[in-house]
Amino acid sequence: MTATDTAPLCGINSKACLRKYFGRPLRTEYCHELALRLLINLVVISAARYDMATNILFSHSTDHYIRAYMQIRHGAKRADDALEYIGYILHCFHCLNRKWVQGFTSYLDTTCDVCGKEMAVAGPLWLGKIADESFCSEIYVEAKKTFLSGKKRLLQLLGRSSWGV
Repeated sequence: MTATDTAPLCGINSKACLRKYFGRPLRTEYCHELALRLLINLVVISAARYDMATNILFSHSTDHYIRAYMQIRHGAKRADDALEYIGYILHCFHCLNRKWVQGFTSYLDTTCDVCGKEMAVAGPLWLGKIADESFCSEIYVEAKKTFLSGKKRLLQLLGRSSWGV
């Protein structure tokens, strides 16, 4: 799945993000990770409607696009299990405290535990892994053999994939 409209996903136009991805973004230093998680959330929820689940293999934000590689699996139980990883990120712009809340909810306590100010909310979004460490390791080894050092950017991208695991 690829999205090229990073402006809405990264919080520049939150109404467009809500309209297109059914989630609220935040404009933070980690907005590209939130964008990935919003995109993955859309796929997970869409797949669950048809008793399918997603296995996130690899995802990244590069240049002006967001991309996630996923494996689709059938089964209502798997779809239900995947929905357990949906939730929200709360971010305090006053003290930079962050926390996540797992699950669908109509009420979020947005009071910051550290400074007592109101926290901003991103989501619903995917709170699970955004890369499969085993898959990424295999791809890295294969890419290194195949491309040697000619594709440094690809190797760097694969080499840092474990940050989301």
